[in-house]
Amino acid sequence: MQLHEKIFQCRKRCGLSQQELADRLGVSRQAVSKWELGTALPELDKLKLLAGVFCVSADWLLDETQDAPPAPLAGSCGATAGLPASTLPSQARPWQAWGRWPDT
Repeated sequence: MQLHEKIFQCRKRCGLSQQELADRLGVSRQAVSKWELGTALPELDKLKLLAGVFCVSADWLLDETQDAPPAPLAGSCGATAGLPASTLPSQARPWQAWGRWPDT
């Protein structure tokens, strides 16, 4: 399965419209459409974000020999997975209210 097919399949599996995915990634809906049609490729930084949103590895997205999506990566899934903190709504960044970065 090629990258464009995986993007389409994963977006559908996540129940996202092209516009919703585009908003999460900071791109246009037309960019997502082109990725799904295979007429354009996402930039590397967007590929990393796609992997996070879809709860898969970038390796899986790029490996055309692997068709079935793998089990979600532990601790990497969620509505805001893979998105930089600056793009998340404030309620998804509770550490801002704490005045410091959370201890890890």
